[in-house]
Amino acid sequence: MSNRYTVTAPVVEELKEIDANLNELETELDSLTKDRDKRVATKGKYSLDSFKETKSVNKDIEDLEKVIALAYQERKEIAESVFGKYTQGLLKDTLGKRRELENEAKKVYENKTFPEVAVALGTDFSRLLDDHVKLYAAHNGAMMKLIKVLGVEVSANVRSSLILNEGFGGVREYLYSVARAVDEWLEEELRMSGQREHKFKIKD
Repeated sequence: MSNRYTVTAPVVEELKEIDANLNELETELDSLTKDRDKRVATKGKYSLDSFKETKSVNKDIEDLEKVIALAYQERKEIAESVFGKYTQGLLKDTLGKRRELENEAKKVYENKTFPEVAVALGTDFSRLLDDHVKLYAAHNGAMMKLIKVLGVEVSANVRSSLILNEGFGGVREYLYSVARAVDEWLEEELRMSGQREHKFKIKD
């Protein structure tokens, strides 16, 4: 599939700063926790020395965990505020690519004679259908990745509106209408047994 007919998950610019901050905070928390556990291991978990040794670091860990919790709450609010912007943007991008693919298919088949269309079915049908399937797969993969990055809880109804079923719509529907038109023309041709000419036409 050419890059013309694919999409990727966008970078959520609004989360870059807070995600970097969370990474630093969690790295520091991990470091403090490991340092405390190391001290406890040398002094004994329930010894007085261990308590005195780790009292200060335990307070630091507790304070840091509170800061991290607040940061995650802020991240959640940011993600929810931009959810529609990014998911609808990706969907719009995909539908734009789908229209481009449909237009390419129509250039292949529209206003052509029956023999030209019959030949193009053999040479272009599978290629165009494959581009359709891959575009939908790229969209669905990108959308799932985006939802995961945003970390927003999504209902089944919302998810179904954002995920595309490659078995419906798009260039697939048009290609099968072309194939049906060819079959119907051949059936009519056999029925008429050459008694009169009938024009070949692809029905929308």
